[in-house]
Amino acid sequence: MLVRISGGLYTGYQLIASNGVAWSACSLPDEFRKDSLKIYVSGYFLTSPELDVKNITPLPFEVTGARLR
Repeated sequence: MLVRISGGLYTGYQLIASNGVAWSACSLPDEFRKDSLKIYVSGYFLTSPELDVKNITPLPFEVTGARLR
């Protein structure tokens, strides 16, 4: 994953997967909030019935763990 700063998001940060797909970086620890930082993450995608009918990008992803790559 690559961390990208994005001021327009609620979290302010995106995770960019190796395939170029952007994930919202919910709960990204402060020490990993650096633009262009390469990291490994674990976590899960957030889902709810409301998200099924909305076109949300980037995908909301709850970070449960992170380490430098």
